[in-house]
Amino acid sequence: MHPFVKLMKQIENSGTFSAFGNLDPIFPGLVIQNIGEISLPLSKHQAKDIVNQCEQAPFGRKEETIVDTNVRNVWQVPSKMVELSNPEWNCIVEKACNEVAKKLGLSDCKVRFELYKVLLYAKGSFFKEHRDTEKIPNMFATLVINLPSAHEGGELIIRHGTERTQYSFAGKSKFYPEFAAFYADCYHEVLPIQSGFRLSLIYNLAIANRAEQPALSQQEKIVDQVSAYVQAWSQRENDHPTMAYLLDHSYSEQNLSLENLKNHDFARASVLFKIARKNQCKAFLCLVSYFEESYGDCWNGEYEEYEITRQEVYAHHFISPTGEKIEVEELVLEEDQILTEIPLRKGPGREISISEATGNEGATKELWYHRGAIIMWPEKRDLEIVFKSDIAFAIHHLKKLIKEHDVKEEEN
Repeated sequence: MHPFVKLMKQIENSGTFSAFGNLDPIFPGLVIQNIGEISLPLSKHQAKDIVNQCEQAPFGRKEETIVDTNVRNVWQVPSKMVELSNPEWNCIVEKACNEVAKKLGLSDCKVRFELYKVLLYAKGSFFKEHRDTEKIPNMFATLVINLPSAHEGGELIIRHGTERTQYSFAGKSKFYPEFAAFYADCYHEVLPIQSGFRLSLIYNLAIANRAEQPALSQQEKIVDQVSAYVQAWSQRENDHPTMAYLLDHSYSEQNLSLENLKNHDFARASVLFKIARKNQCKAFLCLVSYFEESYGDCWNGEYEEYEITRQEVYAHHFISPTGEKIEVEELVLEEDQILTEIPLRKGPGREISISEATGNEGATKELWYHRGAIIMWPEKRDLEIVFKSDIAFAIHHLKKLIKEHDVKEEEN
């Protein structure tokens, strides 16, 4: 492991990528349009009534939302058809959110929750491995509340990088509501239901506020060592002026900000911003992406790759420590500029698009991996970055120079 990555790994919040727990034995007063109030534990009769009012739950595939029971076989009721009539229920959910925030290393945050849908899993229902999309601003996690309903199977498996955890709602499912929550960019799946029904409320969780940075005083020794490394690196005459440290999680262009960083990412980004200032370096939050294009043929829905025609790794969508967005489209990176524990192509943020053959054109595949990152370089090498980057960063750099000149003029 690279020495810098080894040091950064020691800067962390006391959080994980998922959480599980029990709720107080209070029921939500679930009312579904055209059915009425749902009694708990869920009876077989009412489960069938729900199915009759449901639709098959779709899933997202790039820009499309489709129904495919080979990928997802579960019934859904949209939130607009649902009422939670127990006035105490929101307090129960808020309590669960506070517990989730603590377990996920976000104890300084206020969590906003929004009901997304009700899901009903019957015998044979499942959902293959997937990632959730960001459905509300600042969404960082999904909360699943399992309502009392006897069933077997339906385990929830959550994976992040090389870590994997499994939760079962079947143990106390007939008597107690239970919850599981996980960061939205975690891959997860629901194993097939063996018997009975599993009834769940699905909530989107968003960060409502955020302290400027976490308490890291107990890690001052590690921070000093990181600073010493950055200082030594910035003073060397490196062939490439930039260094990109990959964060653990994947983020979208819309939801990338310091406030929305998850788990250890927030602590590590905050430290690197401070260290960069201390050592006369520029630092930005950004996305680092791997892109690969190939051509081949599609046979029975399977893509056979003949040749990779294009590969590149680049940084884009820069955000300054003060939150200023700089729409950098592409700053090409070499492999030795990227520091990470989990390689870019083995982490989260995978997207794939296959275009079938048309006319004389063969089939093509486009593959991306996206990861949040902190990119930095010595201030004295600013112009090298301007020349290597696109017009967006050049304009940003020029504005900074004009502003600094105006400040000096006022001082004189």
